[in-house]
Amino acid sequence: MSTGRSRMVGLLLLTAVNLFQVIGTYAADWSKTHIYNPNWPPHAKFHNAQTMAMAVVLAIASLYFTWRKGGDASTNVLGAAIFGAVYWVTQGLANFYPGVGWTDPEFLKPGQTLNDISPQMILDPIVLGVVFLGWYLARKPAG
Repeated sequence: MSTGRSRMVGLLLLTAVNLFQVIGTYAADWSKTHIYNPNWPPHAKFHNAQTMAMAVVLAIASLYFTWRKGGDASTNVLGAAIFGAVYWVTQGLANFYPGVGWTDPEFLKPGQTLNDISPQMILDPIVLGVVFLGWYLARKPAG
């Protein structure tokens, strides 16, 4: 694959991750399991809304650097990758805080437990891999 084509594929991968981030966050959280969950207190909903807004702001920042024409191309792509990864890194790290669960008990499917590996713990490394691949393909080659 030519350098120009590799770079474009990388930029498109970074773009796809950001679109997935925004659409996926709202598809998952603008629902009865999250923002419309009557069992959640207002403060929990505040933090859920903050997370949804953060997904959008991080995606906008990442897309800005992904397609920015000015500045250093390598630095732009690195910035795009960092902003594109932050949401997924923090979502993964959230699983290690005390008292958190990947879902609320009333939404477990038959046979599931809160001790199961969460869908997020499967998805996060996949998305981060796509971010890394996008950065790798779009970065300015050495020399």
